[in-house]
Amino acid sequence: YKMFREMRPETPNQLLCVDCEANGEIVFAGGFDPYAVYLWSYKTGLLLDVLSGHAGPVDLLAYSNATQTLISCSWDKTVRVTKPFSRMLSVEELQVNDKIMALSLSKNEQNFCIGTYKSEIHIYGVESAQLVALIDASQQFTRSMLTSLELSFDGGKCYAIGNKNRVYVY
Repeated sequence: YKMFREMRPETPNQLLCVDCEANGEIVFAGGFDPYAVYLWSYKTGLLLDVLSGHAGPVDLLAYSNATQTLISCSWDKTVRVTKPFSRMLSVEELQVNDKIMALSLSKNEQNFCIGTYKSEIHIYGVESAQLVALIDASQQFTRSMLTSLELSFDGGKCYAIGNKNRVYVY
């Protein structure tokens, strides 16, 4: 493979995470400082928009093509649920009382979940940004840390791993 396109913010910024639309036309990246989400056109490489609002580095992103919703997580312990392409930019900000370690979007793109440092798993509806379920996984993650999550197609099951040799299913 050869590098085909380079995209970068207008001001120097370390990028921490990346995602794109299903067709690859729009590329999203989260920044360390300034705390922003950048949107580029893959075809032209041009920066289309910069979404600000987080008060800390943006280190997790997921984009739902079905609902045209961007989910961003930050070190500021917030989740922002944004419709970046709507005329009226709508943003739901969800406060979490802990560092967010993992983010997963269900395959049908109707639910997403986050995992926290204290091993809580929060499952939300993408469209409503409302909490659907809260799972206390601290019993399974004693002396370890939750590091990755995956939701099943319909969001009915959540698979979690940490720095142990086990997969937990909720």
